[in-house]
Amino acid sequence: MKSVRIAVVISVLCLCFLNCKISINSNIYIDDGEVVYSDPMTINGNIFVGSNCEIHGSCRTVNGIIEVGRHSKTRDLQSVNGSIRAAEDVYVMGSLESVNGHIFSDPGVKVKVKVTSINGDIELKKTRVKRDVETYNGHISLLDSTIVYGDVIIKRERHSFERQKPLKITIRDGSVVEGDVIAEREDDNIELHLSGGGRVMGEVKHVLVIEE
Repeated sequence: MKSVRIAVVISVLCLCFLNCKISINSNIYIDDGEVVYSDPMTINGNIFVGSNCEIHGSCRTVNGIIEVGRHSKTRDLQSVNGSIRAAEDVYVMGSLESVNGHIFSDPGVKVKVKVTSINGDIELKKTRVKRDVETYNGHISLLDSTIVYGDVIIKRERHSFERQKPLKITIRDGSVVEGDVIAEREDDNIELHLSGGGRVMGEVKHVLVIEE
């Protein structure tokens, strides 16, 4: 199932690349305060967005990282093999999505849709996510009064060696999941660590709850 999901994500990104002008084997730099009406896309390159920028398209890379500076606005941020970082007060009008990379957000980030990583960790600080946070094989940390208005969803591959190790969901420092925390199967070996006023308002299903 996981391999199918990865293939679908990569196929979608490739179709986007085919329909747009892209950069190959080079980085994309967007200067502070710049307004961009296209989709910054690269293969084998990084995307660096400065502060106070407006990106009316989506930033996508196959083999590279994406970094967005403070107070900038963008649509989707998508990477196949690379991390994604959104600095303070970034507004993502779509989703944060990575296949093989970590996702980080600094305080004040707002995500209008969802945050998804298949094999990378997710760390959100004082962030607002309108819908779900989803992972297959990565740890999730919701810190510093982060609010997820949807669910936290974990989908581990049934025969993965990594499933022998606990996958850790951390909710602390007043962070809240207003929906549910759900693992697909009872034997998925998921731990939910709650501390410092971290809460789940909905149901916790197939997850071991550890209050610290």
